[in-house]
Amino acid sequence: MPEPGLDQLMWLVGNWHSHALEGIAEEHWQAPSGGSMLGSFKLIIDGRVKFYELMTISEEGDTLILRIKHLNPDFSTWEAKEDCVSSILKQLDPGSICFEHFQYTKIDEDKIVARVDTSSGDQLTFDYRRF
Repeated sequence: MPEPGLDQLMWLVGNWHSHALEGIAEEHWQAPSGGSMLGSFKLIIDGRVKFYELMTISEEGDTLILRIKHLNPDFSTWEAKEDCVSSILKQLDPGSICFEHFQYTKIDEDKIVARVDTSSGDQLTFDYRRF
């Protein structure tokens, strides 16, 4: 079985849009370069940004790691300056990637579903469509 690699995530590249969390969620993923993919997330509620996330998926050793940094609208961070949410790969299949607490699944070329397990034990689901 080949090692997990970013080339297996080309289906995630693009601009995605979902109605979620009482607002509009936008997520953008760039094509792999330099051993990582860069992503961003923005939640808009009542016409105003609620928060942002900057994300990377990086090749490290023989696995992939997802890192997330949360930012308020004024760019102050939720995590301490040197901290981020870090999640190691659990499973990678064609059209699906699962990290600890985060999962992306390709439904078709223009639809993906993201699931996030929250610290309170809830699961958030984002039904994204390409835009």
